[in-house]
Amino acid sequence: MSVSIFSVEGKVFIVTGAANGNGNSICQGIVEAGGIAVGIDKVDAPDWVGPFLNCDVSERDVVEAFVDEVFETYGRLDGLVNNAGVSIDARMPYTDEDRLNFDLMLNVNLKAAFNLSCYCKEYLSRSDGGSIVNITSLGAHFGFRDNPWYQISKAGLSQATKCLALDMVDSGIRVNNLVPGYIKTSMTSSSSADESLSAIRMKRCIAGRWGESTDLIGPVLFLLSSASAYVNGSDLVVDGGWAANSGI
Repeated sequence: MSVSIFSVEGKVFIVTGAANGNGNSICQGIVEAGGIAVGIDKVDAPDWVGPFLNCDVSERDVVEAFVDEVFETYGRLDGLVNNAGVSIDARMPYTDEDRLNFDLMLNVNLKAAFNLSCYCKEYLSRSDGGSIVNITSLGAHFGFRDNPWYQISKAGLSQATKCLALDMVDSGIRVNNLVPGYIKTSMTSSSSADESLSAIRMKRCIAGRWGESTDLIGPVLFLLSSASAYVNGSDLVVDGGWAANSGI
C-alpha cells in the first residue's frame, strides 16, 4: 500500500473558523501537505495567503456566493471542514439572554454547518471522493455542567453527520465527525489557565496533557484523504484518551 493514499496534493478544501485556533492549524496542515486551504471566519486574518472570506458562517447568502467563486477559481472542491463554533456558558435558571445565546449557538454550530454541507454537495460530487469533516466535541456525547446549549448544538451536528453520510453517499461524498477533547484554544483559555480545574480534567486524560491544535492536523488529513475511503458516518475521537478513562 502506497502512502499516496494520504495525499491531498493539489486538492481544494474550505475550512470555517479558519482565522485562529484549531481551524488555522488545520489550514496550515493542509497547505504543508500540498493542498489548498480556503478560509471563512468572522475574525479577519490579515496574514492569510489565498482565498479568505471575512464573515459570519451563518450569513448564508454571502457564504454560498463565496463557495461559487472558489469553484470558479479552482474548478474543483474536494472537501469541507466545518470547524466554526461558539460556546457561551449558561447556568440555571436560564435567562432570556441565555435563550438568545442558544439560538446563536444553534445557528453557528449546527445550522450553518448543515446548510454549508448541503450547498457544497454539488461541487464535492464532481471530485474524486469528496469529504466533509464536522468538528464536534466530547460535549456531543457527555454531559458537562453549565454549558447546555453548546452541547446540544454539537450533539445535533454529530447526528447531522450520520444523516448527511446516508444522503450523500450516492454522490460519492463521505461525511465524518472529528471529536476533539480538551484542546488549548481561545475558547478554552480560561479553563486551561485555571490550575485546579485543569488538574481535574487532566487527571482523567490518559495522555496527561492538554491537546494542541496541531494534534488535530493528522486526523483531519486522514479523513480528507482517500486513506479513509471506508470511513463514513463515523466519529474519530482525538482526546488523549479522556473518553476511554472512566475515572474509577
